Amino acid sequence: MISRQAQDYLKAMNIDVWLERRPAQLCPDVPLVVLSDAPLNARQQQLADRLTVVLGGAEKATVMAPARLSKDFSGWVLSVDSALGADTGPKLLCASVDEMLEQVEAKRRVWAQLCQS
Repeated sequence: MISRQAQDYLKAMNIDVWLERRPAQLCPDVPLVVLSDAPLNARQQQLADRLTVVLGGAEKATVMAPARLSKDFSGWVLSVDSALGADTGPKLLCASVDEMLEQVEAKRRVWAQLCQS
């Protein structure tokens, strides 16, 4: 964190100041987080919302950047890109959003994974 004086000085010079955020604190009742660096398109959002409802959550999926996900999050993690969630642990769903939209077999794998837990 930089001082207020330094922030004002940089602002006067039209220099943007970027501060690192702490990981998001999620409610314990959030069953699913979708990791994405960019906003989801309509099809991806619809799939994520449906999975969230199936898992017993709200009607809208929680979407966040991978860097903001807390290491102690205990819910399911669904990644838009299969490489994004590689270090999230055992609750990472076995298919990415795009795989599930394109392949019936990917949907079956995820459903089996959810039923086994």
